[in-house]
Amino acid sequence: MNPTAAPAGPRAPAARARRWALTDWFALAAGALVTLATVYGLMLHPRLTRRGLLALAVLAVAALVVEQRRRLARLSLSRIVLWLAIALPLAALVGPSASLPGLRQLFAFRVLVGLLVVLALTWALATRGSLRRHAASFLALLLVWFAWLTLSLAWAPDKGAGLRYLLILAAMLVLVVAVAATGSSRRRLQGLCAVLAFAYLLTVAITLLEMVLGLHLASSSLVNAPQTKQWGVTSFFYNPNNLATFLALCWPFLFTAFFVTRRRPWWWLAAAGMGLGLLALVHTGSRSSLLTIGLETVIAVLYFTRIDRARAKWFGAVVGVALVAGFAWLAFNNSTSDMIRQFRLPGLVQSVQQGHGSGSTRLGLLRSGLDVAMSYGFVGVGPGNAENLVKNGPVPVGIGNLHDWWLEVLVDGGLPSLVVYVLFYFGLMGVLLKVARRATDPLYRYLAVATFVAFAGYIVGCLGPSSAISFTPMWILFGVGLATVVRAGRATQERAL
Repeated sequence: MNPTAAPAGPRAPAARARRWALTDWFALAAGALVTLATVYGLMLHPRLTRRGLLALAVLAVAALVVEQRRRLARLSLSRIVLWLAIALPLAALVGPSASLPGLRQLFAFRVLVGLLVVLALTWALATRGSLRRHAASFLALLLVWFAWLTLSLAWAPDKGAGLRYLLILAAMLVLVVAVAATGSSRRRLQGLCAVLAFAYLLTVAITLLEMVLGLHLASSSLVNAPQTKQWGVTSFFYNPNNLATFLALCWPFLFTAFFVTRRRPWWWLAAAGMGLGLLALVHTGSRSSLLTIGLETVIAVLYFTRIDRARAKWFGAVVGVALVAGFAWLAFNNSTSDMIRQFRLPGLVQSVQQGHGSGSTRLGLLRSGLDVAMSYGFVGVGPGNAENLVKNGPVPVGIGNLHDWWLEVLVDGGLPSLVVYVLFYFGLMGVLLKVARRATDPLYRYLAVATFVAFAGYIVGCLGPSSAISFTPMWILFGVGLATVVRAGRATQERAL
């Protein structure tokens, strides 16, 4: 053994460490120079610099891939697809807010949808993957619905609007399948719950900033609203009604925590989430969402006190009764505040009787939509064509958005689309109710009950958004329902084996 070669071992790592340190300092200096050049370019030539920002983003991704190539090589394609599926709902809820300046149409959700489609198709072709039998019938109904809308494009007056509508629907179906795929394991389903909980907290945090600072995101309809409407909030959504509907869909997942667990920390977290949600709801002025939350509360209390007596909690029932009483006060309040008076249901009835206001407008939309659907023999006017036809229809209403998802499905796709959608919607509700009664895992039972209650409330809640085709919380809810059904079915199979 040569003694002169002994010190070479300890010195080699030190030399490598020095080389890596020099490389790191060089990368840091180069990054600082590029940042200064980018900022300077944005100040002098903003249009030219946007292309540079996109090129830098591509370069950064390429550098990351090269740097982490060994770790990426060890990742399986299926794992990448499933983790992207878990991240997709967050990107869907954030929407255009997660985009580069000057590239508002290229936001994270669209990028992830495209990437997920490519990777999922590659995975399916490589492994001959197939749909899980527990959700295959429901996914088949969605595909039938999409196929019929595609066929109705043949007689649609506006082919361009129809193609845009189909592209949006295709992206939403990708979102549904991605969320449903998280039901492949309990760990991924827990990861989905964590991501959605973080998205809810982030959404209500933005509403608090809007209340305190009076500022709104660039995607909000309140950016240039009159001063009398500046008390409103929208968070990541376009208008207050969409935000209110999102809060109403999340309500059952918070309220049912009082019934499914005895752990006080979870009760306090649920109460805090409900309080923030109600605070944001008051600043939206949405009467349909107020009615939806009240309906969901009553359904949850009835379920746990009658159908599932063994797990009923008197504390949860008392909270439910108190909340319903509070909602009733809001619905019939006599406050002088413009924000609180938005919730008065008698005002809605009065506006319908007098022929003005939102109540009269919605009634006019219903009449015009039914007339347009009847003129096409209830076979559908074609995807995305309802708005123009209703706006210029026999009953002039001045706006084209139907503000009624059931009516939109009927007018765009006719009775075939409505029948398929009803089979999907209420069929999934029935299966969720079975899972809620039979599942032994508390997580599956909790998700099944909360999703079932959210589905029941959304029967009325879908009257809130102007159009639900791009309302991502609805499609995420569909995916959560399918993921719960898939996971509960696979757990039953695993126990049997």
